Amino acid sequence: KEIIGYGHSIGGGVQGDALNTHKLKQGIKYCFVKSRTFSDLSTTAADLTGSGILGYLVRFFGWNISSIDSSKKLQAPEIIIQTARVHEYTDIAGEPEKITHDGIISSEASLARKLLDDGEPLLGNKYYMGIPETHNHPFRDPSHLVEKINAMLETA
Repeated sequence: KEIIGYGHSIGGGVQGDALNTHKLKQGIKYCFVKSRTFSDLSTTAADLTGSGILGYLVRFFGWNISSIDSSKKLQAPEIIIQTARVHEYTDIAGEPEKITHDGIISSEASLARKLLDDGEPLLGNKYYMGIPETHNHPFRDPSHLVEKINAMLETA
């Protein structure tokens, strides 16, 4: 009766890409979590290499993975986690300037920053969780995430 989807880094991008075609079923409560993921692969490839050519090639060969569109149209609750200038886990929906480079994905290439810059927190079914941990570091205390998932499933 409840499905929680969790994707970290490229896994968050793959999750978003899969949600472009997946139809959510009636009677099931969903919550999707995207942790420290990118807006789209071509932007991240160009950003990581400092060359727009690689980003172009990713798009040209049809390898681009994008979770932006699916996130914008997703009707289920979604938690978007991104490294930020914070000391504890906190809502950063009104403060996109707190998002920072996580050691792999720059602020500008992150899904959280792209959605916040586009005004997506207005949908009401998203929670933007700023965390102090960098890209490959585990959560210091996962209880905040667990509480937020449970709260979002209750209202789904």
